[in-house]
Amino acid sequence: MFAELIRLPLVLWPIAWGFTGLGFYIAGFQGGPKDPHQDGPLWVALLFGMIAWGLAGSLSFHGKLLRSGMLTWGLTYAFAFGCGFLAARNASDEDNLWIGFAPYYAAALGTAVGPLAHVLLGPRRWPLADLLRFALGWAISSFAGALVGVLGLRIGTTLAAAAANSPATLLLLPPLGAALGATLGGLFTGTAAMIARDHRPRQPVG
Repeated sequence: MFAELIRLPLVLWPIAWGFTGLGFYIAGFQGGPKDPHQDGPLWVALLFGMIAWGLAGSLSFHGKLLRSGMLTWGLTYAFAFGCGFLAARNASDEDNLWIGFAPYYAAALGTAVGPLAHVLLGPRRWPLADLLRFALGWAISSFAGALVGVLGLRIGTTLAAAAANSPATLLLLPPLGAALGATLGGLFTGTAAMIARDHRPRQPVG
C-alpha cells in the first residue's frame, strides 16, 4: 500500500516542492525570486530542488528510481532555476506586472524541457500534438505552482514564526512552515504528471 501511494504524482510532487521550498528558505528566498534580502547560500536552493525533482520525476514517470530519469528531471529543475535566476537579476524595478512576474514566466518555460527530454529520450513514441500539450501543460502547472508555492512558503514561515515561543522553536518552526507551505505548489505539477502518465501513448518505437 505504501509503495503504491508513494509513487502517486499527487503525493510525490507536493513533497518535492516542500523540500525545494526548504532549500529556498535556507538560501534566503523568503520573498520570492526577487527577494532583496536574499543572503543565504544560493547552491542550497539549487541542490535541494535538483534532488527533489530528480526523485519525483523518476518515480512519477518510471515507477522507480532510474539514473536517466533522475538526471532528466534534476537537470530540468537546474535549467528552470537558471532561467528564473537570470530573469530576476536582469529585471528592472519598474512597477509592471509582466516584469514583476518575469522570473516565474522564465522558470516555468524552462521546466518544459523536462517533458520534452523525457519523451524524446524515452522508448515510446508520442504524437507531436500530445508532446507539445504535455510540455505546455507542465509549464503552465509549474507557473501556477510557483506562485502558490511562494505564497504558501511566506504564509507558512510567518505563521510558524508567530507560533514559536522559545529560541529553539523559533529556529525549527519557520523552516518547517516554509516547507509545508511550499507543498501546495506541488499539487499543480502533481496533477499534470498524473494526467500525462495516465494518457501517455502505449505503443513502443518501431
